[in-house]
Amino acid sequence: MPATPEQRLAELKGSAQMPSPDGVALEIAQLALDGDLPLARIVKLAQTDPALTGRLIQLANSAALAGGRPVVSVQEAIRRLGLASVRNVALALSLMGGEHGKSCVGFDYRRFWSHSLACGIAAKTLPAGLAAMASDEIFTLGLLSGIGRLALASVYPVEYAAVLAGSHGETPRELLALEREAFAVDHAEVTAAMLADWRFPTLFVQVVLHHANPEAIALAEGSRALRGSQALSLASCIADLCVADDEQRTRIVIRLFDLGAGIALDESALTALTDAAVVEWHEWGRLLDVDTRQVPAISAIGARGER
Repeated sequence: MPATPEQRLAELKGSAQMPSPDGVALEIAQLALDGDLPLARIVKLAQTDPALTGRLIQLANSAALAGGRPVVSVQEAIRRLGLASVRNVALALSLMGGEHGKSCVGFDYRRFWSHSLACGIAAKTLPAGLAAMASDEIFTLGLLSGIGRLALASVYPVEYAAVLAGSHGETPRELLALEREAFAVDHAEVTAAMLADWRFPTLFVQVVLHHANPEAIALAEGSRALRGSQALSLASCIADLCVADDEQRTRIVIRLFDLGAGIALDESALTALTDAAVVEWHEWGRLLDVDTRQVPAISAIGARGER
């Protein structure tokens, strides 16, 4: 008898192969969401992870934040970066450092994290107010929005390889349908369940649950969940553009403009923010040792008149 969605999610949660932030990263992320956290507590947590400490100091001294004297301590780094950036770096380093997903044939682990990072960067680059949440919050959602794919690839490497082999990658909807056929759940549902387990707010869970299929979002008009889902859909499309091969880009840009039009974001503004996101993606990629690639400016792709 096929598993029900509830049974499948319970099976996934009980698997030792499920990706999860380590203790330090998860504790920082959860405490940050609670707010009103003493700096000393975060500093003490960060100092228990030498790799995290080094990356925080490196980021605080990066070109994007350069100014004044160099940062030499984790306490100074956290002050300069802010709690939200510390949370995001901790989550990224923790999840990227494992072996999850690498045994699944056809699952491109490095491309997955490249896309995830691009999605987070693109999400926080969107105009203030568009997503109805803070830029650091939607950065985190962008970074984690596809984590359900990593979970399926990790727990069911053979079965998920077959799903990937049958997907032509034409639209996000196609992969979701193939996942539901194989597992009774799709990666968006798995992602939402994981974030709920990690004590993320209900709004965040709703946003990641609905963003993956923008043509079928069923949320109240004008609600924060709808606006966040639409913004994250757009950010994910920008990430698709970042990791795409040359022959795929025109089709993705057409979809990008359609998504932008759906939230009243004009093409010139969308072009500018996409190009800016690509630049920042390269900067973060160098910091976190995540693969990036050259992406031509949207104006050079030539998709405007082809819709």
